[in-house]
Amino acid sequence: MATGYGPGTAGDEDKHKHKHSGEVQMACRGNDFSRRLGWGLLLTLGALLTPFAASAEPAAETDRIIATRWLMNDCGLDDWQRLENKVKSRASVLEPMFVEAAENGPDRDLMAETERVAAARFDRRQKVLADPSNPMRLNPEDLEILRGISREQFIATEKGNLTVRYKAQAIAGLALVNGAAGRKTLEKIAQDASSPVQSNAQDALKKLSAGK
Repeated sequence: MATGYGPGTAGDEDKHKHKHSGEVQMACRGNDFSRRLGWGLLLTLGALLTPFAASAEPAAETDRIIATRWLMNDCGLDDWQRLENKVKSRASVLEPMFVEAAENGPDRDLMAETERVAAARFDRRQKVLADPSNPMRLNPEDLEILRGISREQFIATEKGNLTVRYKAQAIAGLALVNGAAGRKTLEKIAQDASSPVQSNAQDALKKLSAGK
């Protein structure tokens, strides 16, 4: 379950089990995912994040960049407390962006770029795994398991992990801004047993109810 309101992670994507869970840890940890995608793409994503009409004021480009940083967990680009304060100060504008992200996850452009990056990463990894000198010093069992993962499985796992992280980050953002529309979204997700971030929404609501 969530443990706070900072960025979330979905586990070590390099582990051969390739599982992801809604119990995403909300702590500002190093996450190289956004660096693999490239900051230029993240700025493009920021331009695509448009608020609903329900927001109190229109979103500026800086607001979209703040939302993007939060959703993509790029801890290294800004002091975490400063980023959190920025989110709070622009709560009415950022809330509809977080609602959209929590309900729908990454958009098609981001998913397509994730697939491209994952495919290239898979190719590089396969070359290492095929090296008879075993440079990673894996035991035979783990080596066999990793070699048995297909390109399709690897890419699907990367996209699934992104979706969970992205939605978990949006939930953390909604808990931070604590608006009416956000609470409604949290309540809906908390009741959805099929959602991989159900426990995140439930925990966020508990913390909000407790006044934390």
